[in-house]
Amino acid sequence: MDCYCGPTDGGKYDLTIACPVCGTGARRVDPIHLPSARLRKSVSITLDHELVIPPRLVPALRDIIPHCLREILTEKTGAPTPYFEMIPEITLPGWSLATTGWCNSRMDPPCPTCKRDGYYNIGKTPLLLAYAQGLPPFLVAETYECFGNSGIQSDFKKSHFAVGLPVVCEAVRNVLAGERGLEFLPVSTLGNQ
Repeated sequence: MDCYCGPTDGGKYDLTIACPVCGTGARRVDPIHLPSARLRKSVSITLDHELVIPPRLVPALRDIIPHCLREILTEKTGAPTPYFEMIPEITLPGWSLATTGWCNSRMDPPCPTCKRDGYYNIGKTPLLLAYAQGLPPFLVAETYECFGNSGIQSDFKKSHFAVGLPVVCEAVRNVLAGERGLEFLPVSTLGNQ
């Protein structure tokens, strides 16, 4: 979906656990606003990586993850839509060195303070997440490592935050399985590597 949300749409953010230098880890606390004409009948992702859930999938997901769905509002009027954004309930710990399919860039290196942003996918190599320890229970999580580069600007609307990748439980994956454009990759931990 060719729409920017993030700070661009005037969103409000909780910066209490964000990096004080780059802002990685900032949490949006209010609904995103999207143009009604751009909302699709399939799962879509905005240019800022918000995961948009169409109305036909909302009832099944609401039964599993009611606290991980946030209403989407219309861009012009702020009226509620039948679409929802899927948001994480937790951030996972840092992945292990066994994780493959990612790189850092010399052109856009990670923040020197938090080192959480500045991650990128390697083309034609799938990202395979590996963790050295068991993970806490979750239904929808995000990776600690964030993709893209963050930057807090004096004009907050011009800020940009790198994003963690969504990680979902099997029940959520089963609802989303078969959705066009979504790819599910395994996550392994020390206990099942």
